[in-house]
Amino acid sequence: MKFLSLLSFTLAALVIYSCNQKKIPAAEEKKKDFLPVIDFLAGEIKHIDTVPYSFTNYITIDDKTDTVYISKVVFHNMLQEFLEVNICDKKYVDFYDETSLIDTSTRLASFTYLSNSPDMKVSRIDAYIEPTSGKFRKIFIKRIYNNADTLVEKQLFWQTTGNFILTTIKTVNAKETIKQERVVWDEKEE
Repeated sequence: MKFLSLLSFTLAALVIYSCNQKKIPAAEEKKKDFLPVIDFLAGEIKHIDTVPYSFTNYITIDDKTDTVYISKVVFHNMLQEFLEVNICDKKYVDFYDETSLIDTSTRLASFTYLSNSPDMKVSRIDAYIEPTSGKFRKIFIKRIYNNADTLVEKQLFWQTTGNFILTTIKTVNAKETIKQERVVWDEKEE
């Protein structure tokens, strides 16, 4: 009988003790540590500014391709909107969820950041990293927003081999126009 009383007292004490413990808020339980994708992209652009590259832009609209040379100013203007939302910033981190995997066909680790809010202009970011070295190899950023009566989707596919592809899809009254620009400055094989 003494044993049962002691056991009951111990259980009651444990219940009271656990109820008085501070609960950790859900936001503090799991801190989101995202890859610094936007910082990396900004660093790549800053490095490109230090080298006297020439930029060739291959523009494809309706299966017709034209080639033009562009200045660094135009190069920067094409990329500026992709640097606006840094998902690592406190004000954005809660609007994104991360998934990751290792792709056996490309031998790259893939990190995907999807927006969980329809109000975010950046809806998706994919970063492809070499697992052994930790080096970024490719970045994909997708922006979707309305501009008056036009739905605009822009997709940036950045490769560390000296080029990027910018695809712009505009939809007005269910009519879609697609413009693809491939900008090359120091293309190399890796």
